Amino acid sequence: PSGVVWGRSMVTDGAHQQLGAVLDLESIVRVLGGLLALLLGIECISTSRFRGQLLQCEALGFSPLAAVLGKLAGCAVVLTAASAIAIAVSGTSAAVTLRDDFGQIARTFGRTFLPLSIFLSTLAAVGAFVSLWCRTTTTAVLTGVTFWLAVAMIGPQVAVTAGQAAAPTLSRVEFESMRDEGFNADTRAAE
Repeated sequence: PSGVVWGRSMVTDGAHQQLGAVLDLESIVRVLGGLLALLLGIECISTSRFRGQLLQCEALGFSPLAAVLGKLAGCAVVLTAASAIAIAVSGTSAAVTLRDDFGQIARTFGRTFLPLSIFLSTLAAVGAFVSLWCRTTTTAVLTGVTFWLAVAMIGPQVAVTAGQAAAPTLSRVEFESMRDEGFNADTRAAE
């Protein structure tokens, strides 16, 4: 038909590229922030143990567990604020470029912020408990980094490989190639 042009919507592609920037930043914060969260949890407890602050709390009649939980709460606040700032900056840059898609960008921010904060806070707690469990800071750091490698680097790759083996799917390039072939066939049929 005259006046009908089949093809991809450039606005939609632009929106997905900008949202991809938000999600890419989220994955970077998740991986590197996870390592920093783990090391922060290890450091806050190891320093207290090294200085004898936990024993002093117990000698004064305070529960060392309360001191550990207070330090973990502080770590959670710092990590939540840092991840909120990083994702908000990325979302703001996407919103400035794509003003019409602000709602979609805000929903993406909301969907990524809470799980990211919980993930980072959990890794800080794991770091703190690894630090309490290990006798030395070096052992705690090595154990924490090994745990981080398993959770943030190796685990996702194993899950993706297992998922692709269980339910094979097309790659993005293959999918777009098939979609373009369909658009070309529709265009030829319309002519």
